Amino acid sequence: MSSPGFDALTLEIPHRLLAERATVALVAACVLAIEIVATRYPEGPAGAGLVAGMLLLAWDRLWVRRGPRVEAARLDKEGHWLLRFSDGGTRPGVLARGSRVLGSSVVLRWRTAVGARSAWLTRQDLDADRLRRLTVCLLSSGARTGA
Repeated sequence: MSSPGFDALTLEIPHRLLAERATVALVAACVLAIEIVATRYPEGPAGAGLVAGMLLLAWDRLWVRRGPRVEAARLDKEGHWLLRFSDGGTRPGVLARGSRVLGSSVVLRWRTAVGARSAWLTRQDLDADRLRRLTVCLLSSGARTGA
């Protein structure tokens, strides 16, 4: 991944990414849709949408976001990632399959000694220059692109 004009890149990852905030909005829309449909069937269980929403949020919090989250990621000139976690530890990471440039955003998946971590970074999460530099680094390393 190294190239003559490539400098080390450090990413400070926000506490709440746009994708994580969108998850809450999508669950709320799901709850609303289920509750609207349930009003057509008064003999059905009351609060089915609320139960579904609570289960979806619990699944997101307990399964999808389990473990310490990535607070910062550093890509050095040789293409090695060093990740800083919310528990204070730093661990090396390897860019895993599924990392890609997706339109004007970047999806990063890292494998570490403690498992896989991922981040979907958009223009609302990183400034335009850092996102552009990250995109160039990923494309030069052969990461996939998507529409």
